[in-house]
Amino acid sequence: MQTKKIIGFLGGILIIQPYLLAESMHGTNEPQQHQTNVAEVLKMQKRLYKKGIFRSAIPAPPDDMLQRAIKGEMEGQYQLGCWFYEYIVYEEQCAQVSEAWLKMAALQELAEAQWQLGDLYRSYRNNEQLAKSWFKKSITSFEKRTDSTAYKFLYAIYYDGTGTEVNIEKAKEYALKYVIRCQQEKTQPRWIDLEPEIREYVLEQTKK
Repeated sequence: MQTKKIIGFLGGILIIQPYLLAESMHGTNEPQQHQTNVAEVLKMQKRLYKKGIFRSAIPAPPDDMLQRAIKGEMEGQYQLGCWFYEYIVYEEQCAQVSEAWLKMAALQELAEAQWQLGDLYRSYRNNEQLAKSWFKKSITSFEKRTDSTAYKFLYAIYYDGTGTEVNIEKAKEYALKYVIRCQQEKTQPRWIDLEPEIREYVLEQTKK
């Protein structure tokens, strides 16, 4: 299972914060509790506008998303970070802004944001040690939850071994919890996202 598939489990949104992280600037390998404040991030975004970055290929984010992020809502910050992450191939400053917003949400212990921040450090910053630190935090945060999204993510990460060791038994455990939780939530599980052998195991268990 590839990283892109796990990202899809997080809702199909890429995430990263609009902030120039101290870790990447100073080479530290532990998640820092410092974060750029909203005013600093907005100044960074304003500079992007002035540079004419937001042409048709890089649209400005929805205002409601921006306002929720400014108010400190971690979901809004996470989504805004994802928005800018989509465009990092066009401009390094998009990565900085994405990184900043994402970290704000990650420091509020939003598991999705922590995982995506780890992916940013691995895929974009090439900082494997720091990536693993955030992946570990993400797993811990997800394991505190009991919703189907969390169980689905944990299945994927233990099956793939991203940020942890491959553990097929745990993958089976969380896949089964995912399907059962979907039934409790009265939602349809996405069977296609489960690998064939895992899907077969879950089907056998749920028939008992």
